[in-house]
Amino acid sequence: MRRRLGGTPEPVLRAIAELGWDPAGLVVADGFAARLFGMTVRAPCRGAGTPVVMCLPRTRSVHTCFMRYALDIAFADRAGHVIRLHKGVAPWRVVSCRTAAFTLERATAVDTATGFPKKEENGVDRFSGFGILNELSFAADLAR
Repeated sequence: MRRRLGGTPEPVLRAIAELGWDPAGLVVADGFAARLFGMTVRAPCRGAGTPVVMCLPRTRSVHTCFMRYALDIAFADRAGHVIRLHKGVAPWRVVSCRTAAFTLERATAVDTATGFPKKEENGVDRFSGFGILNELSFAADLAR
């Protein structure tokens, strides 16, 4: 991949622009620890309310285990064209794309005031907590 002056590969910038995720605080997870923890240990927004977008080079499959919020996950080819976009991927899920060259992920619908994902209209944060237990409690809340 050819690089720009800032050190970010041009295909990554092209994919971010194609998705409409610009402006973004880009984090490239190229080391073992950054790839292992991913967005799990990061705030979804930077100080000025700029959403964090994580790039995972050479990644064709992503899990959302231990996440506190839903993610938008995009898979792109070598040229930076988005192949597949998964919106609102809940915690404890796996998504993949066999033909992807890299993956981009960000928090779904981030509230710039708080830096965390927006709550749904009824005030319930459907994607906090752990997977199926939280979905069951959400369904119970709707049934009331």
